[in-house]
Amino acid sequence: NDDKAQVLLCSLLGAVRADRWPQVARTLLLANHGWTCTRGGTLGVIPDDDTVSLSIRRPLHSLDADKLAALLGWVSDMGLAWKEYVAGDSNTEPPALFQNRLNVYA
Repeated sequence: NDDKAQVLLCSLLGAVRADRWPQVARTLLLANHGWTCTRGGTLGVIPDDDTVSLSIRRPLHSLDADKLAALLGWVSDMGLAWKEYVAGDSNTEPPALFQNRLNVYA
């Protein structure tokens, strides 16, 4: 059935340092809440090695070449922004998209 065909994109962002795990885990949970800071993607953790991932799934029938190219660009931009945060130290701020949404949780 063509209605069930999906495109799944996944970006592996790296593992979180143990000393940052509580801070990063909380930030990822907040970012995932209602997909407000992931633009519809999902941030997750691969249990085997604590690698953080960004995944997004879209119906295949909704994508033409231009829309797929735009989606790939978005996943790349968002993945790079979150990768910097995941790999950073305790002073590294979450991506700007997250910073703009902090008041949602206040």
